[in-house]
Amino acid sequence: MAIPEPESGLWQDVRPRTEWPATDELIMQDLGALEDSGWSPLNSATGRITYIRSEGPDIGDQVVTDRAGLLDRAALTGARQFTFQLWNGGDDEILVHLRHVGGGLYSSEVDLHGMAEEERDDVIRVMIGHVRSNLDTTAGFVLDQWGGSLELDWDAIVQGEPAPVAIVPELVALPERVMADHPELLELPHRQLGEHLVATGYLRYLDVP
Repeated sequence: MAIPEPESGLWQDVRPRTEWPATDELIMQDLGALEDSGWSPLNSATGRITYIRSEGPDIGDQVVTDRAGLLDRAALTGARQFTFQLWNGGDDEILVHLRHVGGGLYSSEVDLHGMAEEERDDVIRVMIGHVRSNLDTTAGFVLDQWGGSLELDWDAIVQGEPAPVAIVPELVALPERVMADHPELLELPHRQLGEHLVATGYLRYLDVP
């Protein structure tokens, strides 16, 4: 896999469903895959498209924009991170957090907290299918519905740091060369998927040094 190595100075926060695409183009494909499954940036109840302010005194506030403005910001051409909401036509929403990790590495995070089981399963199905179709440009994928592994530095792990994975979420997919540095993951049920190895756990706590 020809995935550019990112720079240092990485964020520590990883949300419940995270993948590390290798290009900002794949981030836009992520958004397209969710839209194709019925999730839209337009809130039908308010008729508005909004994003979440991520800096300044009004951090966390919703900011009204239009589709063109949302897509422009989502491309991360002028910022290192961007957070916005997608809606399914009702009250259900998902929070999408995009960030430029460094170098040629980008992270696309989808927060699944508070979603109904049916909608959550649908989003997971869409994103796993999207990752399977883009393995050559995906540096890693983590599915953690309940946030049990948030304390781990997944950015560093995806880049090949041998930091022990003491808490395993539902699914971890990493390139085989990266997985080789994590014998604790190789001891779990796993299978080959292209040049990735996929390990499955269920918020399993491992006894590692």
